[in-house]
Amino acid sequence: MMRVALAIVGIFVSATAVGADEIKKRFGTWEVSIDKDRFNGESKVIALSMQQGDAVAVRCFPPEVSVVVGELSLGAGRFEEGMEFDVRFRADEGEIIEATGVALSDKIIQVEESRPMAEAIKKAKEFAFRLSFRGVTFDKVFKTGKGGQALGEVFKACP
Repeated sequence: MMRVALAIVGIFVSATAVGADEIKKRFGTWEVSIDKDRFNGESKVIALSMQQGDAVAVRCFPPEVSVVVGELSLGAGRFEEGMEFDVRFRADEGEIIEATGVALSDKIIQVEESRPMAEAIKKAKEFAFRLSFRGVTFDKVFKTGKGGQALGEVFKACP
C-alpha cells in the first residue's frame, strides 16, 4: 500500500524531478513541496493531503492555481484519461461551486477553474467534492486541519 501511495504522490507532484533546491514542509496531514521551475525560475508549489484512501492537492504552477482529486486504491483505477466529470464542491456550509473536471490518469481528476475552491479550502474546516460521470456519482470528503497554513504557501507563489 505504501508503494502505491508513493506512486500516486509522484503523479500528484506532476512528475517533476526532485532537485537539490526542493523544499518539503509538513502542516498536519498536508505536505507542501516547493521547487523551482527549471525553465523560468518561478516557484512551483504543491500542497497534498491524503485521507481515508483519497488525496487532494492544491498546486501553483505559475500563474495558475489548480486542484486535483484522486484515489489511492491498489491496482488499476476506475477512470480513463480524458474522462470529463461534473464537479460540485462545498467547503463547510458555504456556497456550492460547480465546475468540470478531467481525468489526468486512471486515478486523478483535475478540476477546471478551481482557484475559488482552493481559496475556500484555505478557510474551511471540512470540504467535499461530488464527482459525477454518466449518472455515477461519488463523494470525496476531507478535513482541512492545518490546510490553511499549507495553502498559504501555495498562494504565496500564485498570489
